[in-house]
Amino acid sequence: MADVNMALKQAQATYEQAQQSYEKFNQKYREAKQAVLSAQSTFAGVQTIGDRTTIETSSQLLKNVQNNLDRISANLLVAKENVKAARNNLENAKKAVELEEKNHQPLKQPLYTTILTSYGDIKITKKNKPKSSHERVAKEQKDAPVKMTRAEYRQKLNEHK
Repeated sequence: MADVNMALKQAQATYEQAQQSYEKFNQKYREAKQAVLSAQSTFAGVQTIGDRTTIETSSQLLKNVQNNLDRISANLLVAKENVKAARNNLENAKKAVELEEKNHQPLKQPLYTTILTSYGDIKITKKNKPKSSHERVAKEQKDAPVKMTRAEYRQKLNEHK
């Protein structure tokens, strides 16, 4: 039971980490997308009024920013899949804890057994099992004879003679 609870805690922590990682990559993606839009507008402005060197530099900057956006986008997809996997692991760990709890509960057994025969169904009533020793009530032993040692018995016999 402790192993299952430990796995549940670990799955919860992993899920939270994956969620934070996804949110971080999502924020980076938004920033990179803004950088691409900014670089595109800069490149468009430079093309109309800039010289060749400025256009090449702006073009290279735009390519670099777009490559960065592509990498961040790929990382974002991986982070999204990690969140899904962590969520599945967390759900499985919760189910494992529930099953473990159910497995440690006593089974409800029917009071009779049914046997199917060609003559019909036969129901056999089950006998109650004796209670375990810690549940038994100690019987008073008033009727039981008093036990004595051999020496005490001889002494009693000699007294009666």
